[in-house]
Amino acid sequence: MRRSFKRTPAFLLTLALVLVPLIGAAGATAQGMPAFDPAGFDIGLEEITSGFADPLYVTTAGDGPERLFVVEQGGTIRIVENGTTIDAPFLDITDRVGSEGPEQGLLGLAFAPDYTDSGLFYVNYTDVNGDTAISRFAVTDDPDVADSGSEVILLQQRQPFANHNGGGVVFGPDGYLYIGLGDGGSGGDPNG
Repeated sequence: MRRSFKRTPAFLLTLALVLVPLIGAAGATAQGMPAFDPAGFDIGLEEITSGFADPLYVTTAGDGPERLFVVEQGGTIRIVENGTTIDAPFLDITDRVGSEGPEQGLLGLAFAPDYTDSGLFYVNYTDVNGDTAISRFAVTDDPDVADSGSEVILLQQRQPFANHNGGGVVFGPDGYLYIGLGDGGSGGDPNG
């Protein structure tokens, strides 16, 4: 049986009174270590390039920070090298990516741990039917161009709604590929 709690001012105040002391205690660390002091850091934003269409994710291929791969929701991956965006896309799969909903499209990218040798990388995208596809691709002899015809679909997952469909793909320290498929979509968990 599921209980629902109304978010009344009294409930929120009670929740705050319980959580605030716990949050304060989180500043104390084990073994007498001092708490993290953010004053020692100077953090800011610096624009290095622009001109992308709905960028969702930025990563490297593990070959250094001067080559960034930018995932665009519509179905392309672009390379920024030393602050300059390469004109031609690294990968263009716009013909097979569905992005009718705001949470659909090309959503994730992970390079194989041995990418410099294998040239393999993995993507998570919404296909034209609205389902999730996890696919593997290979780079061509040109390190700035992937072979869109090399696709191997590893998993297709039907998605009942156009939102909450995950999108993350990442290799763990164990070498396994982990994927996020979401919670099935829609507000209020209608299938829950």
